[in-house]
Amino acid sequence: MPEKQRRRFAVRTIQRALRLAYGDSFDVTAGITLPLSNRDAPQPDITVLSVSVDALRQREETAADVELLVEVVVSRLDLALQKRGIYAAAGVPTYWIVDVNRRSILVHSQPAGAGYSFVEEYLTGQIPVHGVLLSVEALLPPADMSD
Repeated sequence: MPEKQRRRFAVRTIQRALRLAYGDSFDVTAGITLPLSNRDAPQPDITVLSVSVDALRQREETAADVELLVEVVVSRLDLALQKRGIYAAAGVPTYWIVDVNRRSILVHSQPAGAGYSFVEEYLTGQIPVHGVLLSVEALLPPADMSD
């Protein structure tokens, strides 16, 4: 399967799992431009906001609303790693880098300045998310779904 298709599969799978984990009181969406500062407005693959969609009828989302950002990569890990500083500086509490080829999820938490104090890599097992355990294997495309 082409890289682009594996990446899209991962984004959809993760978005679905996060919607189930967070429920209706959070907005879990893909591909929105997120104004984090006057200069930075990245477009993460998945954004989890600590407000409902209904609340966003009245206003635009801000950095303070962000609960989790997810970047899914198949070839340019360096770009996702560069965004860590932007996200940490904006106070994003949790940032995931999902590396489809390596079949890993890097979970960054506890923002401190231009970085994160805590980084954990998940290759197998379960990631705790909002009181729910999500299987790493279930979040990634099947291993046999390769080029």
